[in-house]
Amino acid sequence: MDILLNVVNYILGFGAAVFVPLIMFVLGLCVKMKPGDAFIAALTLGIAFTGMNTITSFMTGAIQPAAEGLADKTGLALTTVDTWLACNVRYCLGLAFRRSVLPASYRHQHHPVGDQQDQHS
Repeated sequence: MDILLNVVNYILGFGAAVFVPLIMFVLGLCVKMKPGDAFIAALTLGIAFTGMNTITSFMTGAIQPAAEGLADKTGLALTTVDTWLACNVRYCLGLAFRRSVLPASYRHQHHPVGDQQDQHS
């Protein structure tokens, strides 16, 4: 039992960017995805986690000096840094990206009804 606990703690030590894609890879295999497709999906998720962490760290690093300066000038004792803005920016940029990419991907898909009609002609 200690060996299993050590293995789980070792994997958890890598953080969400490794652990969550690993879980998604296993879940993908459980729902009968091809191993290659499950790996690509897990890799994409890991890259997304890394990117979100980078943006959050950048935004926190940019906001923290301003928050500390505000606390020094006003005498407030601020114990946390609100990163709501960083989360909102990630969501809005993702939404803009989806709106620009999804219509292009729909154009390249074949319509199954049209394909069946072409076969009967």
